[in-house]
Amino acid sequence: MINKIKKTNIIVVFFLQISLLFGFQNAQAQDQNPETFTDQSSENQDVNLTVDKIDSSSFYNIAVIQALNKVTAKTSILELRVGGNIKFGKLTIQARKCWQASSEQRPDSKILLEVFDEASDGKQPIKNRIFYGWMISSSPSISGLEHPIYDITAIGCKR
Repeated sequence: MINKIKKTNIIVVFFLQISLLFGFQNAQAQDQNPETFTDQSSENQDVNLTVDKIDSSSFYNIAVIQALNKVTAKTSILELRVGGNIKFGKLTIQARKCWQASSEQRPDSKILLEVFDEASDGKQPIKNRIFYGWMISSSPSISGLEHPIYDITAIGCKR
């Protein structure tokens, strides 16, 4: 049952990433100003979307995550600056973006994380990227870190 849920979640994330990729390529294929995109999804109406219409107030400077060491059963709430990184055990966690829904919307946070696992070949430490993607606080099973020792969950964003 759990494997079926994981496979379903992987498929959902895959199709989400593909749709975002094709949407981005479609916008690039149009021979327009890169600051302006035309949405022609409706038959009778063209809507111009510009970069200046993106609500930058929804992006925050501090990401709040919960990290769990499954071996020791120790849970830690970590706050990390967007653009910075933090160590948790052998993991290095970097926050790239942190988005918080406005107060008029349903409470939700999305954090773009990059996670590295440090290993050693005997001479020098090696950083292996084991996760790069958006973690969603309202649906942690959609895009989660799969690691035998550590578990990371998005909590929210702060200013």
